[in-house]
Amino acid sequence: MQTIKNERVIYVDVDETLVHHHATGWDRIEVICPLSYDRISLEPNRNMIRLVKEEKARGAFIIVHSAGGYAWAEAVITAVGLTSCIGLILSKPTAYFDDKEASEWMGRRVYISAD
Repeated sequence: MQTIKNERVIYVDVDETLVHHHATGWDRIEVICPLSYDRISLEPNRNMIRLVKEEKARGAFIIVHSAGGYAWAEAVITAVGLTSCIGLILSKPTAYFDDKEASEWMGRRVYISAD
């Protein structure tokens, strides 16, 4: 069992949050898909990457998740240079068990566009 001893836990999604799949600009990165070994061209969302770094510096425990799975999330985190900021990498949760709706306890959604 792992206990996260931090009262400030932040969950961060990968696709279309930290990176965008419509990479057309000069600021793109190549990530090798851990399942197919294809090279995927992505555009980092530098604003969200900066926010993750700032939250880590403020003492937050950062959990990254992706519907693409933990291996994809790990590959992207490495490519965008966030490995030192991330405490845990997971596949995106498929369910949660709680007596309350997530909106009652999750807090606010935070997103800064890449524009």
